[in-house]
Amino acid sequence: MVTDLNDEVGLCSRVWCILHKTMGIILGIILLQNQEKNMSQITETQYHQLVDDILLEIEQFLEKIEDDFDLDYENFGGKLDIEFADGSKIIINKQEPLLQLWVATKFNGHHFNYQDGVWIDERFGDEFWHFMNQAASKQANATINFRK
Repeated sequence: MVTDLNDEVGLCSRVWCILHKTMGIILGIILLQNQEKNMSQITETQYHQLVDDILLEIEQFLEKIEDDFDLDYENFGGKLDIEFADGSKIIINKQEPLLQLWVATKFNGHHFNYQDGVWIDERFGDEFWHFMNQAASKQANATINFRK
């Protein structure tokens, strides 16, 4: 009887292990398909131009409002750091291998893919400029609209 129970537990463990590995493979395939889909929409040259344009647009906007909101910023090598009065930061940077735009706030990290002419957060589906307005406003404790 004990042998039967051990055999049953062993069988369940093996089945669980197979299911776990299978799910890992399926998730890996889905992630690769999504990456290929995102990567096929733009070339590396287009990607760099699009991200450089965004970083420049944000930097030019920050130049106009930095004194009103007591913030500081630095743009260097495809990475833009915005520091708010409370010391919190938003960091925007290129993720070239994935052709993504990454944004880190004091609350969370976000990965944006270029889809149909706009940058979309892959996890929450938020559009980049809408997200940036909300994130910057939250960290500045005041309304900031990069784009309306």
